[in-house]
Amino acid sequence: HQLPKFDVAALQAVRFAELAMGALADANCHVSANTTKGTMAGTTTTTSMETSRNDLLLALANASVLCLRDCVEEWIHPSLMFDVARTYFFHAIFRAQFNDMEKYSKYRRLCMRHLAQLDEVPGVETLMAAISFQDSLVYMIHNASEDNLPNIDGEIPRVSPAHDVNGTQTTNAEKKYGIRILPSRVASNPINQIWIQGAPTVLINEAAPAKSRVLDAMACAIRSSLDEAKSRLTKEPIQSSRGRIISRKRKFLSDAEAKDKSATEWEVEHHPELSFINLLAEASNLLKKDEDASSPALPSIFGGHRLLVSALDVILNLDRVAD
Repeated sequence: HQLPKFDVAALQAVRFAELAMGALADANCHVSANTTKGTMAGTTTTTSMETSRNDLLLALANASVLCLRDCVEEWIHPSLMFDVARTYFFHAIFRAQFNDMEKYSKYRRLCMRHLAQLDEVPGVETLMAAISFQDSLVYMIHNASEDNLPNIDGEIPRVSPAHDVNGTQTTNAEKKYGIRILPSRVASNPINQIWIQGAPTVLINEAAPAKSRVLDAMACAIRSSLDEAKSRLTKEPIQSSRGRIISRKRKFLSDAEAKDKSATEWEVEHHPELSFINLLAEASNLLKKDEDASSPALPSIFGGHRLLVSALDVILNLDRVAD
């Protein structure tokens, strides 16, 4: 049996995006190595090899986009929905790499629209944690101000829940933090339309993979640390006008108290276990349990997640000492 052409286009888009991610990683590794050598020698040059790598990356990314256009107007098979969501996120990363934040925001929004339809699909928590971590870097670079990012609501509407979940069972963690951890609810939450913030929904989901929970813990730690640093430096509101409107609706806060707090900062104040120090400790504990269970062949120090946790621990604690 022959697959429908829009399903084939979706599969091709996924494959081209995966190859482009490989090309991006390869290009970054070589650029980093060459920059180090050039700095030591007192010179920095762009080689023809680096140019060809960038050309390959852009060619693969453009091929993926063309395939996405062939399937975007048709209803693809449900089994491909997650891969297409992942592909949109790959493109968001590409655009962030080239500092094109308008297209980054658009591809991220399209990814979240697909995730809103993917409750209880394997792998969704891993993708959501990756988005949370990428968002935390954008949150840091743009100093936690939504006003520094383009407004795309007129071109791509904000994400709405794909279905009603009122009858689904609520976990103890959801009751504690007053949120829902289903991907459809995370993707459609008004505070997550620009970047994921507030309580770390993947971390508090005990059914999620350990490394995904660790990544989400690090993302929340970055947001928490930035909010804390800003609150120490200034009494000006941290959030944009859109963020303040959302925060002001929280029933536990007065208008005067809410307007100066981001969603993450509010959560940390009401739930001290979400401070960046406690989050990094929880991330380390989760990694240790996961490593003990999997018995890795290499020492844990070589694990990417372990290195990230250790680096963040040093950087964020140095920031506190400096202050």
